[in-house]
Amino acid sequence: MFAKFFEDDHSYLYEPFDGETLYSWCTRTHRLNAHITARQTNRRLFGNPISGFRHDFPINLDSLCDNTNQLLGTVDEIIYDRTPFSIFAPFLSRVLIESIIQNMRIGGASRVKYHLGILPSRVGTAVPLKACPNCIKLDISTSDISWWHIEHQWPTNRVCPKHGDYLLMATPEFHSRTLRDWHLPSELQSSDWHSTNVTDEIKIKLRELSMWSAPLIKSRSRPFDGELLRLTYHLRAKVLGWTAMDGSLRFDQIRTAFRDNHKCLEELPGFTFIKDINQVHGGFLNLLLRQFKGNKHPLKHALVLNFLFDTPEQFLKEYERVLSTSAWLSNKQLWSELTEDRNQLKLLVTDSGYSVNAAAKELCIPVGQAVRVLKMDGVAYNKRPRVLDPQKESQLKTLLESGEEREVIASTLNIKKTFIKDYLARHPTLRDTWIAEHLKNNIDKFREKFRALLQEHPDLSVKKLKLLPGNGIQWLCRHDRIWIERQLPSLWQTQHVDE
Repeated sequence: MFAKFFEDDHSYLYEPFDGETLYSWCTRTHRLNAHITARQTNRRLFGNPISGFRHDFPINLDSLCDNTNQLLGTVDEIIYDRTPFSIFAPFLSRVLIESIIQNMRIGGASRVKYHLGILPSRVGTAVPLKACPNCIKLDISTSDISWWHIEHQWPTNRVCPKHGDYLLMATPEFHSRTLRDWHLPSELQSSDWHSTNVTDEIKIKLRELSMWSAPLIKSRSRPFDGELLRLTYHLRAKVLGWTAMDGSLRFDQIRTAFRDNHKCLEELPGFTFIKDINQVHGGFLNLLLRQFKGNKHPLKHALVLNFLFDTPEQFLKEYERVLSTSAWLSNKQLWSELTEDRNQLKLLVTDSGYSVNAAAKELCIPVGQAVRVLKMDGVAYNKRPRVLDPQKESQLKTLLESGEEREVIASTLNIKKTFIKDYLARHPTLRDTWIAEHLKNNIDKFREKFRALLQEHPDLSVKKLKLLPGNGIQWLCRHDRIWIERQLPSLWQTQHVDE
């Protein structure tokens, strides 16, 4: 057995390509030494018969570095640069990151995936192998061999950053075999890839999602604080009008908007978990926005980020603002920002003497909502003064009894149309009188309009008269049918009105 793999002659080891995954390099190294089995290559590299078959999160990396004299770099460099871990790291605590790295150094694959939030993620294979068809051709033409690119393996990338093509993605059936052998992209059969029939709408959405990959990976050295990240999500939801004045989320509105925005992805392999948000529990969307323990797959975070924020820069700026504020405010004080409108409403009413209407207008919220919040908080406020004095109310009754239009009444008395509607609802007898008189007035108005129409166009048929703007014939047919039929005894023959 070898103490170190080709310790004295590294010419037998390939130099890794820039951006090549560890799995890809191991596969090429195995191809170089075709006289040994895949399990033997694993033992010589990792001291274990299957460690290197793990295309996403390999283990026994200490042995690999020792057996290759760190040809690929340090353990940390391998983990961050040649496995997909770098896009998971921003959403993990530093304690978990250290624990995962330790497990990858010495063993413990199940613990790695548990801490990453992969096991319960329901995204299918956590990090399925992906490849760009054009990259495969280019790699073979320039290097005589295809290889796996790390940027293709990030869960948030489903289109090639270089060519913009939809990435081929290996099926679950293929991945069930990956722990037994090595594979390069060009060696997979067409049946090993998922179908690539995607619409332009899907491609656009996937390109939007992929723009989050690089910014998230840059954050790997400064992972997000889970509580502050959730607060950042909530604050953005507030800006978009999806929080109530007490700071709670209007989750049904968020869920509906998210589904409308991402429905095209629901049947795409790796995205079927999106449909779960329609369940009572709200699926992953509820888990990310509420205070639930456990780590979540970075693809889920990226979907929420892309949904709430216009650009990665906008998100990072808001998160940094929250982070810097957290240095001198407690979490409770930070979350109080979500109820800022509620506190501002109380101050406007109690300290500044605003009426409820004026305060609601100032804060751009419905008056009814402002009233409910003030009642809930036990805040006294001046009730709205009576809109009508006795004289104006008498005028209102007279105008309503005459069947006048509500727009005319509102303008004449300087009151709102909604007030007139409510007033009629409280006075049913007056309402019935107004309806009858209003109809009578309209009948007179439409009859006069019809007579004028015939005088102006004596030679037009009724069919052509109906094509004239504002002719009113249909209205008369619905509300005054007997009269209109009497005016046109032969309907399609005569063109004059019988007086």
